[in-house]
Amino acid sequence: MYKCGNCGGTIVDIGGAKEKIQQHFEEFSNKGFRTLGVAYKNVGSEQRISKDQESGMTFTGFLVLFDPPKANILETITNLKNLGVVLKVITGDNHLVAANVSQQMGLKNTRILSGRNLFI
Repeated sequence: MYKCGNCGGTIVDIGGAKEKIQQHFEEFSNKGFRTLGVAYKNVGSEQRISKDQESGMTFTGFLVLFDPPKANILETITNLKNLGVVLKVITGDNHLVAANVSQQMGLKNTRILSGRNLFI
């Protein structure tokens, strides 16, 4: 389910919007934005929420965050290269954000590995 902004805020089945939601997520990520989906579900007054209660939620939108690289990162990377240091970037971001940030930092021909690729 999701709350449709173009439908006057009515709640509709997510099946018809799933592809569009994924497309927006990828667009934000490709631009270097860390993107979190926001959803809700009324679970009553229970103090502890179980894993089973994490299904059947209503998607309401995205929380989009921007955390640019430090201003002097290009100079730092150049200095490291001049010293013979090979740079490896390890991040918890999704691979699309990692690729964008790598480009912002001037890293060329980067190879991005996601978590599933590390344990093959």
